[in-house]
Amino acid sequence: MAGTNLLGAGVCAKGLKLAARMPDFGIRVPLISKGQSVYQFTYHRATGLADALARVAQDPAAKLLSGGMTLLPSMKHRLAAPSQLIDIAQLPELRGIAREGDTLTVGAAMRHVEVELDETVRNSIASL
Repeated sequence: MAGTNLLGAGVCAKGLKLAARMPDFGIRVPLISKGQSVYQFTYHRATGLADALARVAQDPAAKLLSGGMTLLPSMKHRLAAPSQLIDIAQLPELRGIAREGDTLTVGAAMRHVEVELDETVRNSIASL
């Protein structure tokens, strides 16, 4: 499916979430919103941190996508036009919670609810 063009398929921001669940990468995704479309881009789900870093190094106009970001609304208003969105939300290298001595390390891709419910966090920071 690499290079599949979803233009005219009624894809919206929710469609990007559906595309994010697809196992294939390199999907061309134009989003449609209230008669406006964002600039065309390619969606890739990174297979690892090295893959994501290599893609960004090769394409300065590429943007990383994880979640809780203002990038998609900016794209809808045509304020941002990345050539690629590189999804790093599921990378195991960016997940996890660990405590070593007085240091609590929370991975960059951890969701707030995961941090809130984590036993290590609760035992480390009583105020939470």
